[in-house]
Amino acid sequence: MPALRYKAVFFDLDDTLFDHRAHRREALAALRAAVRLNGDVAASLEAAHERHLQRTHGLLLAGAITLEQARLERLRGALADHGLEVDDERLASLEAVYRSAYDRHWRSVPGSVELLDALKRAGAWVAVVTNGRKNDQLAKLQRLGLLPRVDDVLISEELGCEKPSLEFFALAAKRARCQACECVMVGDLWNTDIVGATASGMSAVWLNRYQRDPQANAAATEIRSFQPLESVLEHFLQP
Repeated sequence: MPALRYKAVFFDLDDTLFDHRAHRREALAALRAAVRLNGDVAASLEAAHERHLQRTHGLLLAGAITLEQARLERLRGALADHGLEVDDERLASLEAVYRSAYDRHWRSVPGSVELLDALKRAGAWVAVVTNGRKNDQLAKLQRLGLLPRVDDVLISEELGCEKPSLEFFALAAKRARCQACECVMVGDLWNTDIVGATASGMSAVWLNRYQRDPQANAAATEIRSFQPLESVLEHFLQP
């Protein structure tokens, strides 16, 4: 195998290694069935849930609300956006339906485990870098069996800063004992993962599985999948 281009490879977690969007779609399908919403609102319900997730996530990380409160508020908002007002007791029962379906279907993004293993075999220092709460993010890595496959895990709650801040990526490079130019960031969110990493001096690989609008960045490479492995590895190896 040719030599690696980079000494350190950083992976985002949610929707890069952990298939959050697929889990959520299955959970929202269970929710739609419970409240008798037609399947033709699947896309709008997912978009509404994402809006309210973003609205509550900052409050959660700041300690202004609990995880349980955040989950209930996301659901309440998404349902209200579709004309459904429910009382607290009904909301709690619907959250239980959603959570049961979400937790039942945890899996990694297709091809991600094989890529992690191949990079480790090639001699890369591999870490997960993620925004979120320590216990939540570690639980995902443990359940998917990813912790033994990486050298380090950097979580915003522990670091005291978040992607896409330059401080976060500087700390990541320091943990890898590398210069930023010796590192590459792999992630699905353009502004959070790719812009932040390249602004810090790293290279980046943008995992664009859902065909978001293409972006221009000379330091970033776009891929649509982690498969086939041989083609994806070319982005990490010397020519």
